[in-house]
Amino acid sequence: MIGWTELLSEWPDDVVPRYNVYPSYQIAAFASPAGQAMRWGMVPGWAKTFDSKYATHNARIETVEAKPAFRNAWRNSQRCLIPMAGFYERPPQGDRQFHYVTDRDTGGLVVAGLYEAWGDDQFSCTMITKPADEPLVNIHSRTPVLLTPETAREWMEVEEQEAKQFLYGCKLESLILYPIDNAVGNTRNDYPELIDPIDL
Repeated sequence: MIGWTELLSEWPDDVVPRYNVYPSYQIAAFASPAGQAMRWGMVPGWAKTFDSKYATHNARIETVEAKPAFRNAWRNSQRCLIPMAGFYERPPQGDRQFHYVTDRDTGGLVVAGLYEAWGDDQFSCTMITKPADEPLVNIHSRTPVLLTPETAREWMEVEEQEAKQFLYGCKLESLILYPIDNAVGNTRNDYPELIDPIDL
């Protein structure tokens, strides 16, 4: 993606590109310019097995420092950058039409995340979310914290006491969304046409 080569320079070989990613899948996360395969869904270090019965794929910025699954990573600044082409969203009620969200300028997004090590060689991560900005607020009340190359550098370096306020202020002005086929709601569907726009 344009402007990201210094921050995201080495894609992990063991992450398979997908068009439909669900919690517990392996995704790429960057705690340094070299990416690492991580389980999407935080598994805290104190967990007895490398899985989670809780919904830990997203961490609400309002409570991230207090939740047992996330607070160790937050307090120890175990931060990462999670790249993606885009993400799918639909209203929680009423018209459940899926939309695809991406950056019209770069064709990709990077989300602020946290990661945790479990054992010697297994890693997991979570995406930090905040109240939605325009235009996503018309579809859903929450959004991942989306970063630019500049704010991504700051996220990896900002002091803990300033981190929450910093994340609240992050906004991507070039965000776009459009309706797509609801076939994306089926975990078995994974093909490029899922992100094609449709007419309603």
